[in-house]
Amino acid sequence: MSNRILNLAKNVDAELKETQEFLELQEAYRAVKEDEATISQFNKLRDIQLQIQEMQLSGQTVNGDLIVEVQQLAMISQQNPLIMELMKKEQALVMIIQEVAKQLVASVQSLYEDNGNN
Repeated sequence: MSNRILNLAKNVDAELKETQEFLELQEAYRAVKEDEATISQFNKLRDIQLQIQEMQLSGQTVNGDLIVEVQQLAMISQQNPLIMELMKKEQALVMIIQEVAKQLVASVQSLYEDNGNN
């Protein structure tokens, strides 16, 4: 991998951390961490989501009990205003990241869209 590209990616990461969206996400997460019950609930949900993701990536079947558990935790979390605010702020940051990702793959996409006209 080109060191220049890697350095540019690190610069993008540093710039991302200075955006309003990142700062608002950081503040929302701070609020979640300050409430013991909320951070506990958030961590449980996150841990189960990561467990499911790891299972899916490794080709394992996710059992029904785990799916029910994550659905129940998600429903409970949706009733917590601190977690909902965190999710809202995270989504705003994800939108920026998706736009950056589009730019990163634009040259490859245009190469394939050429359809061999050269």
